[in-house]
Amino acid sequence: MRRAFLGLLACGLLACSKTTLQMGQLVTLVPKQPTTLALGGIGTAEATLIDLNDSRCPSDVTCVWAGTLAATVTVVGDGPAQTVRLGYQKSYVLDSAIVTLHAQSYWVRLLDATPYPSTKNAGLLRTVTLRLRPA
Repeated sequence: MRRAFLGLLACGLLACSKTTLQMGQLVTLVPKQPTTLALGGIGTAEATLIDLNDSRCPSDVTCVWAGTLAATVTVVGDGPAQTVRLGYQKSYVLDSAIVTLHAQSYWVRLLDATPYPSTKNAGLLRTVTLRLRPA
């Protein structure tokens, strides 16, 4: 009973809470869940993983093509929302982009998506890891 309650509590916290992070730290985004970012005393911003396209070759399969990884992230500060596409697709190769938040420029860089694909984890929730730092 206690284990079930803790599991429900953890799920509720993950779904409803926002994580506040400091500048330069790694940011893990869950699809469609806004994450609050502290911008070193000038305010906050909110980052949301809108879409993740992870077609990398599963680790337990032999592939003839490595696949691609792409994430669409929306960042909102004190101005309009800014949507950036990060990753490696046929139409672009861009692991980082500059966004303007509270009149300052910041780099948003895609570092990873986890878990790495395999045939055993095909249905698991994928997250992305980003880094936000001043430009």
